[in-house]
Amino acid sequence: HSAVKRHRLRSVKALILLLDSSGAPEVALPSDAENPAETASAETRRQVVASLVSEIVMCTKESNKKTRAAAYDLLVEIGKAMDTNRLATVRLGGGAMEEDDGGPVSGLQNLFTMVMAGLVASHPHMISATVTALARLVFEFANRLGEDLPQLLSAVLMLFRQKSREVVKACLGFVKVAVMRLAAWQLEPHVGEILEGVLLWASDTKNRFKLKVRTIVEALAKRCGYDAVAAAIPASDAKLLVHIRKTKERMARQKAQRRAGASVAGDDADMDDVRS
Repeated sequence: HSAVKRHRLRSVKALILLLDSSGAPEVALPSDAENPAETASAETRRQVVASLVSEIVMCTKESNKKTRAAAYDLLVEIGKAMDTNRLATVRLGGGAMEEDDGGPVSGLQNLFTMVMAGLVASHPHMISATVTALARLVFEFANRLGEDLPQLLSAVLMLFRQKSREVVKACLGFVKVAVMRLAAWQLEPHVGEILEGVLLWASDTKNRFKLKVRTIVEALAKRCGYDAVAAAIPASDAKLLVHIRKTKERMARQKAQRRAGASVAGDDADMDDVRS
């Protein structure tokens, strides 16, 4: 069954890129005065592509490791292909999709938008799969997000208020990837928002959420600076940052002491060689 899904995923990529290309075949639909045939065809292609992307996203939660890996790899391959093509032929909502400044949306942006549609799914399993898929895309295309980043971060951070531990676990993974991969200038405007989301689970000891939160806060401080994090962190959680800072300073002192000890030992060995 898993092998069949992997083979299907390979064909899905070809179909998505075909439908997304300027030479996409027309898809016949019943038309009326308010829905011309060409508009119906474009909308149908959009729906087919969105459905196929959703299928790939769900495959990232398959129990078979190879199938999961194939789904993640496929998302990245499609993203690269769409990024290379720059402008997607398939537009969300029918017709030419445009940004706020009136410019056309890129193919990569289109992919992110289609994947993000899963964030409003009714089932936690689909939401979790969507978040993990977005994390993989952010890992690969962090430097291409641009103005889409605030919307993406806000959409994921809102999910920390969900009761589903599966969703929260996926969100923690997403934020960790974002903090590791995004540049400091991309993260700095969102430090407060990120802390507000992850710190909701700072006291949770199940599924190692507490440790994951600490890892994220520590990485955020390293990326944006302790002062920036200290200015944004709630007073009730400030002790966590203090503990992280003290731990880091202690480890730095221990490392310096080990280096000093190794240097002294090396000097002693050199003196022994001279005497002999």
